[in-house]
Amino acid sequence: MHKNNFDFVRIVAAGLVLYSHMFGVFGLYEPAPFYYFSYGGVGVLIFFSISGYLVSQSWQRDPHIVGFLTKRILRIFPGLIAASLLMALIVGPLATSLPLRDYFTNKDVWWFIPLTSTLQFPDKLPGVFDGQHYTNINTSLWTIPVEFKWYILTAMLGLAGALRFKKVLLVMLVFMVGYQAIINGLEKRNFLLEFGFFFLSGILLNVYSETIKKHGGLVSAVCVASGIALWQVGQEYLAAVVSIPLITIAVGTASTPFFNKFGRFGDLSYGFYIYAFPVQQLVVHFLNGKIGVYSALALSAAITLTIAFFSWHLVEKPAMRLKRYVERRGRIEVAASEPSVLETTPAQTRTKVY
Repeated sequence: MHKNNFDFVRIVAAGLVLYSHMFGVFGLYEPAPFYYFSYGGVGVLIFFSISGYLVSQSWQRDPHIVGFLTKRILRIFPGLIAASLLMALIVGPLATSLPLRDYFTNKDVWWFIPLTSTLQFPDKLPGVFDGQHYTNINTSLWTIPVEFKWYILTAMLGLAGALRFKKVLLVMLVFMVGYQAIINGLEKRNFLLEFGFFFLSGILLNVYSETIKKHGGLVSAVCVASGIALWQVGQEYLAAVVSIPLITIAVGTASTPFFNKFGRFGDLSYGFYIYAFPVQQLVVHFLNGKIGVYSALALSAAITLTIAFFSWHLVEKPAMRLKRYVERRGRIEVAASEPSVLETTPAQTRTKVY
């Protein structure tokens, strides 16, 4: 079990997505605290900030592209394959308006499973959720390919040596934000860039962790003051870029009693994220008109956490155990060629960001 708060922060992020979508599935406006980022959007930005921070550490521990990408694949795809099967073979039949014979003989059902399992999301099943505000089966999944692209970009940065040159990463982030804000325009959305701001910020918080540790008070004060100032002048978008990654990593790297024990039942955040929306859709499908938003929210959260628990222990955790074969090979290779890498890694992974 981890001694930090990241399990807690990830559950909070997944909860924000569920909270936001609950309004949407009822056909209501989703509150948006940051420009056009709803609370669910903020949850996704938190996930990307954490991913950048931890995934870059993973590369530092084992800078080999095959092992790095294998570990990312083991984290994402087994759970996603299980979810696609559950959506097509259980959620679909429960919520389709078609006769079951027609549903199961429809080719779209059988294409849904391999497409969803390979990051291509049709997000529709025949007759499923007809008449509801959303007819989508799982609108949350579209962010996963964006994150996977940033895994690949992280590996490319690592291979190019850019993770060792902090100023290159800082210039890259400034250029990306400037391009989106000034040249591309904030109204023209580019999700690879938008989410990339937060992923890259997470990487920067990792590679600058020693500097931040020495000057944590100053860095925090500047970021908080900048965030508040940007918010006050109507620049909520830039305020989010400045404040969310630092707050996320500061809270995540801390070790707070109670909050640092959220992982004792497993890392439920991924399962919570990938199962929440279909569960919410089912709750509305069966109980619309009989239950309010907040009652539906509580019921959906309880059901989703239960599914996430079984997803972790039956699917995700067994798949993650396979990482040891990749890590073992990586340790042997590094020990033979670069013994100093493993000797410096533990200090990097334990560094607290303020």
